[in-house]
Amino acid sequence: MSENTVFISYGREDITAARKLCADLKQSGLQPWLDEEQILPGQKWQPAIKRAIENSRYFIALLSSKSVTRRGFVHKELREALEFLDTFPESEIYLIPVRVDECQPAFERLRDLHMVDLFPSWEKGLAKILNSVNKDYGKQYDEIKINSEEKALVERLITFLEDRRILFSQFWGRFGLASVGSIKSIQEIRRRLTDDLEKLPRGADLAGILSRMREACRDFLDKYELLSSGTITSEETHQFVQEFRAVFSVELSKISETYNIPMNKLILSPAFLERIGLDPEASNKYLFSESLDNLSKRLEDEDLS
Repeated sequence: MSENTVFISYGREDITAARKLCADLKQSGLQPWLDEEQILPGQKWQPAIKRAIENSRYFIALLSSKSVTRRGFVHKELREALEFLDTFPESEIYLIPVRVDECQPAFERLRDLHMVDLFPSWEKGLAKILNSVNKDYGKQYDEIKINSEEKALVERLITFLEDRRILFSQFWGRFGLASVGSIKSIQEIRRRLTDDLEKLPRGADLAGILSRMREACRDFLDKYELLSSGTITSEETHQFVQEFRAVFSVELSKISETYNIPMNKLILSPAFLERIGLDPEASNKYLFSESLDNLSKRLEDEDLS
């Protein structure tokens, strides 16, 4: 059992918070265990989860007003963790109840443990979690500062992207129009992504997101060279624009979920959303989070991602 392994237990209603917490713990040098990342296709998930609980040094019970009333396997995880807690000396920390919003846990024994709140300040709650699993508070403070700097970088990037008509105009590319200004805009986006990537540590999750966005820029510019040579049609040009926007939609939605940043513009055209089976009137966000997995799969089926 490694001293920095952390099992994250959550209800499906709290998947967004679980993913963000998992990312923050990784950035802090811990080894979080999240089922959707660790369980392989075809693997029996119940034994895998039981082994993970037994092999983890810490157990985080992610709680919310929606999940505490939910019945199912998450309660079984908590019961197993409470049994495992009995094997630890009273002075040692093992099970950490973490609240996403105002709620009371269903298990009486959880109420006996000091809880961490990730609201109203996620950063302060994260600091308390790290303080429980890592006694080197100076290191924790540095890691939280890095996370805060990442969020500031993301906010500046989104402000920059929101001024790029190539991403949002519903007319660009519809008639095969590829202005010099639009191509220049994509080149500027690519340069901005390159600059931001240089500020991130290698292997960071955000670096992977920005790299895929930059690759989409490079791919579009390569295809534009074919347009300039007259070897593709205006319909294909429109398709290239939608492919470019599709990648940005998926990656920006991940950013929105991870850093809790609201998005107020729709990148993909209503016609394209309808073609891949999503309702363009359902949300005014880039992509509503509950449809993100669906969209990613549909884009793979369309061979666009």
